[in-house]
Amino acid sequence: MFVLFIATTPVSFFITPMIAIVHKIAIVSTVTLTGVEFLILVAIIEFRL
Repeated sequence: MFVLFIATTPVSFFITPMIAIVHKIAIVSTVTLTGVEFLILVAIIEFRL
């Protein structure tokens, strides 16, 4: 039954959620890296002062 479901389901049905998940992970990791870099930059400025 499950194999039949996979066979009849279009490939895009599986690919689209995977792409969305990858994009979400990429965006989150980019934002996190930017936040970390910003904190490091602030720390450097604080120590210089």
